[in-house]
Amino acid sequence: MENEIRFFISLYLDGTLEIECKHMHYAFDDRFNFDNIPKEDLFSRMAEIQEHCVGEGISAKFVLL
Repeated sequence: MENEIRFFISLYLDGTLEIECKHMHYAFDDRFNFDNIPKEDLFSRMAEIQEHCVGEGISAKFVLL
C-alpha cells in the first residue's frame, strides 16, 4: 500500500490560494507548501507537488477547503 498525504487548498478573500500540508514532516518544507498563489497557477503547483511526492514514494491527495 502506498503512503498518502493530504494537501489542503484554501481561497483567500483577495482571490489568491494557499496550498498547505499539515503533516509535521512536510509542514515547513517549501517544496510542498505555497502561499498567495494566483488561481491560474493552481494546477502547475499541484503538478509540482505531485512530482515531489512521487520522488518520495507518496501519493498526494488534494482537498479543497
